[in-house]
Amino acid sequence: MLLKVGGFVSGTALSSLFVANMDDVIYGQLRRNVVLPFKQVLMGPQPSLDEILELGSGTANFVSQFKPRSLGMHNARALLVDET
Repeated sequence: MLLKVGGFVSGTALSSLFVANMDDVIYGQLRRNVVLPFKQVLMGPQPSLDEILELGSGTANFVSQFKPRSLGMHNARALLVDET
């Protein structure tokens, strides 16, 4: 029982440390590009269409970072040659 509790505590500590370190990398961008624009649209004065499109472009750029770059089959040798 003590081993399970120790594993849980250490896992929680490592996860918290990871989230704290990744805050600037992922969560800062998420907040800047997704949360704040939607909050501005929902809570602020009614924005114009151009402002909504500008806010949406930042969100689209952020989300596009997480899509797969290539889904096709590739030769491993060709990938290594292309990288160098």
